[in-house]
Amino acid sequence: ASDYTGLSAHAIDIETMTSYAVGAFTLGGFEKIVEFNSGHSDYVTFAIGGYNGAFGSLSHATAARTALGIPRADSNPWVSPQDIVPGRFYIGRKGFNAQGIAASDFLSRNGLAYGQVYGFAVDNSDVDFAWRDAWHEVDPRINGDVMQGAFYPIEWRWDGEVKNFEHDGSWGFQDAPVGAPANTVPRQHCRLH
Repeated sequence: ASDYTGLSAHAIDIETMTSYAVGAFTLGGFEKIVEFNSGHSDYVTFAIGGYNGAFGSLSHATAARTALGIPRADSNPWVSPQDIVPGRFYIGRKGFNAQGIAASDFLSRNGLAYGQVYGFAVDNSDVDFAWRDAWHEVDPRINGDVMQGAFYPIEWRWDGEVKNFEHDGSWGFQDAPVGAPANTVPRQHCRLH
């Protein structure tokens, strides 16, 4: 086991001055979390950004993930999830707990218990495909340039139970996106080995 859970986001109930860990975003650590309008009063949406597992040496967590016996879909070995993360967002359903059952606790009321994380993915067989950093280094790159892609759900969804990091959704960006066409890969900064 990795002996730690990761770094969660937190939400504060200002009425009770209680801080709650938000496991539904994954526990990979965050630098920026910004709420944006979902357009529907039953849902919340957050852009979640950060470093995804930048906890120092993760060799023990990677070994623990491998020991779970859950292979990557591409049959490659798990690698440290640090910085292996595309643009992502979370959609949460208000009034439901992590199991999808109607509930009224703080996290459930606010759509922070039952939801899904989505990551941006692209077709790596496209003639214009390049990994993130390489794409930005093309000269001249100008405002308005576009990399075609879509947001897809990661396979993991928080179940409401605090578990060690090897069970977290942060690892999901090493696999092909759920429901995506062939050749679709998470749009991240580096090529996975």
